[in-house]
Amino acid sequence: MIGIDVSTTSQTPANTGVQRVTRKLASYLGDYTQSQPLCFDLHAKDWRKLERKEFIRLFHLETLKPSQTRGRRKNFWSFLKLIRGHRSSSLSVEPSSLNGFIEPEIFDPVSGFRIKEYKSQVKGPSIAIYYDATPLKLPELSTRKNVSSFPIYLKQLLYFDGVAAISKSSKEEILEYWNWLGIKEYPVTVDIPLAVDLQNQNEGHKVTSDSVPTILCVGSIEGRKNQISLLHAAERLWNEGVSFKLLLIGLASRTTSGIAMALLNKLSAQGHPVQWLGHTSEADLELNYAKCHFTVYPSLAEGFGLPILESLKYGKPCICSNLGAIGEISTKGGCLTVDSPTPTNLASSMAKLLKDDSLYDEKRLEALQRQLRTWSDYANDIKEFHESLTSR
Repeated sequence: MIGIDVSTTSQTPANTGVQRVTRKLASYLGDYTQSQPLCFDLHAKDWRKLERKEFIRLFHLETLKPSQTRGRRKNFWSFLKLIRGHRSSSLSVEPSSLNGFIEPEIFDPVSGFRIKEYKSQVKGPSIAIYYDATPLKLPELSTRKNVSSFPIYLKQLLYFDGVAAISKSSKEEILEYWNWLGIKEYPVTVDIPLAVDLQNQNEGHKVTSDSVPTILCVGSIEGRKNQISLLHAAERLWNEGVSFKLLLIGLASRTTSGIAMALLNKLSAQGHPVQWLGHTSEADLELNYAKCHFTVYPSLAEGFGLPILESLKYGKPCICSNLGAIGEISTKGGCLTVDSPTPTNLASSMAKLLKDDSLYDEKRLEALQRQLRTWSDYANDIKEFHESLTSR
């Protein structure tokens, strides 16, 4: 039985990148080996199985209402459990009953020590999923909290027996960082790329019949995602008389979305066809992928770039960077790439896909012909990686 930490994901209906990976891994790993989702109970100070509502949040995302926050939910019931000293002893999971531990979430320093203590009593090896070091590479576009705590997180990854980076670029990044620190011994580190669900894939194979094409951008509204450049690019094209609608979907960061949201509201007030839907249900997200003409993913830095694969799944071309982890995906077909996602480069590429039907059809065909990895593939790769490890 392999334990999977879903402490944060099971507390929220939000489904950002890390939470999406956590949910999919927890869902599909059971097809290949016995697994047990785990939650650290803040009240009982113990690791336990999921309660009913947590189980629903983890596995039945389609039944949940969209959320505008990504962290643990805090409500009256949670407060009541705290003051009553609530303990879920019947749900407790002894570490000695597990033969492995997987950490797919990004944990804070305090949680890191809890994880170290718990997994040290697990009989088998442990794995952490590594995403990227954006708080260190782009500190000016990250929250102060993430910038200050991230070096601790990167050091606490050394507690694990194996680290599964989500791309080759991420793997090189974490190894370079440890080498820079002078660390001589570190976990076995491999790259295991992320994936997509291929269900509903055929629904997006028809180009929308809307008279005005819709350009879709999916991703949290935050500094590094660079929606500000996309909005400036759209404004330039609208002022030139190019006709299209711009739709943005994703949670807005409390700390780094201000400039982009201010510009979005300004453009909307001026009468430009731009709309932000916030965080939508999975059904609405899939519908908007299927209805759009193409997507733009203007992010400056990523460990992978799931919205790119999701766009290609529906046969919709994506405009994005050709560098780093994003380039690992975008240069294999279906994407119109730019060296840098500046407003000028994005506007030029958007105009090409809107005006050049032959180029659009070429990119769309490439997208449809892509052989995409599934979450089942990803879970099996994680299982095989775990089996290859020994406890340090």
